[in-house]
Amino acid sequence: MKILPYLTIAASALPALAQTPTSPETVWLGIGQDWSLDSNWSAGLPSDSVSAVFNSAVNNGTIANINGDAYVNDLYFYDGFALGSNGNYDINISGSLNVAGNFYYANLRTAVWGGLRLAGTGSKLAIAGDATFEASSLTEEQSIAYNNGAVDVQIGRAASYNPMFSEISIGGNLNISTGNSSYSAKVSMASETVNIGGVVNLANSNSTFAVLRATLNNPEYVSNQTWGGLTGSGIVMVEAAPWSDNARYDSVFTANITLANKSDQTFTGQVKYVNINDGGYVNTSAIHLTMDAENPSATQTMTLGGSAGFTTVSVKNGTLRYSAPAASETLSVSGGKLILTNASVAQGDLAMSGGAFGAENGGATVKSLAWTGGSLVFGADGFCDGLPDAITVEGAFSKNSIDKIAVDFSGLDAESLIGEGPMTILTAGSYEGLSTSEDADEYFTAINLYNAFANFEWDGNSLTVAFSQVPEPAELAAVLGAFALFAAIRRRAK
Repeated sequence: MKILPYLTIAASALPALAQTPTSPETVWLGIGQDWSLDSNWSAGLPSDSVSAVFNSAVNNGTIANINGDAYVNDLYFYDGFALGSNGNYDINISGSLNVAGNFYYANLRTAVWGGLRLAGTGSKLAIAGDATFEASSLTEEQSIAYNNGAVDVQIGRAASYNPMFSEISIGGNLNISTGNSSYSAKVSMASETVNIGGVVNLANSNSTFAVLRATLNNPEYVSNQTWGGLTGSGIVMVEAAPWSDNARYDSVFTANITLANKSDQTFTGQVKYVNINDGGYVNTSAIHLTMDAENPSATQTMTLGGSAGFTTVSVKNGTLRYSAPAASETLSVSGGKLILTNASVAQGDLAMSGGAFGAENGGATVKSLAWTGGSLVFGADGFCDGLPDAITVEGAFSKNSIDKIAVDFSGLDAESLIGEGPMTILTAGSYEGLSTSEDADEYFTAINLYNAFANFEWDGNSLTVAFSQVPEPAELAAVLGAFALFAAIRRRAK
């Protein structure tokens, strides 16, 4: 290993998120490649109580080999850790790498491409704390020897001879940041399962998380992932990687992401699918998003830019506020709440079996809506302005249950709206399981409405609502009595 003397200056220019590893620590010397040899470390082997540090230049393609299970406290690549002209540098794991504390990665690069690769067949990476990947600015001295401080880390390599990791787990947050530099930061994973207990934080627009990166030499790759939420303004993507003369299949890449939020999070970045033609073979990609919050009161806000959205969107628990520049193929709500916030994009087919569905910012459009349970929710402010955020169904609205459909008015005090004209809240191309020639009150019932009655009526293929005064108790008793009498007469007539 070559250690450049001017790199000692790097400590004064550490990236913004860098802290220092927990003491005691041992530094990688790289005399050989065997992780388990004391002679490769400055103070003996790392352990779950001893941190490991990589802080000098590497020039051999393979940095280290882990055979069996390796343990460290904190694991840091920083403070002069530099990659030579080879581009990619490997730590090969045949077993597991277990980090009891935090993982931090920053590097300097001689080449304009490449980075660190953690590779292994069915291997495991477990990080109990946070995992942070941060691009670096170069000092004047560093810029003499190095090209840039961009980060490109691959965890798991999906190829026929080197399949995906079996599991990657991060107990804390996954942070991908460009820091105070102008360089990009990218982390790619190829693992059967990924569990991130904290939040995925894509801090900058140039922060990328390739949730599944693979080549076209297996027919299918599937990665099941659970995150504690998503925040930032970066890029979430599935990426096909070319590998000359090794493509063998028209591959299918699938990432299933479940958001298990404990708290509110907001993401304003992009979703991307990188599909390629490699020697005549092509791939297709999908990212299926499920909101299943650990905290039922948590809200995940997604306001996506770019040109794509998630392939499918499902909500089971918590609230998902979702806006995308392109339609998802399907939406489903079985619990929690799905709120669409982009009126200009028609989403795919919606299936409701529970929970709540509604819109903000001018309404929402779906291709079709199949209802067996759950409520349609409308914000109170829209009614006060006379323009509720209406739901539009381009095709069929099908009611597949005898229960009434609850219309949730979100705590609206409608007393001031009594006597106002009807307002449209739902329009569909056609209806199945309910008839527009029947009284709409037979199919819909109001909830979370105060100081007024909701009167539902059909106007062609649109459902409208107007508000009337709540009867006085005596009037209400008379109405109920008349209704009971009418019901008795009908029973006798039958």
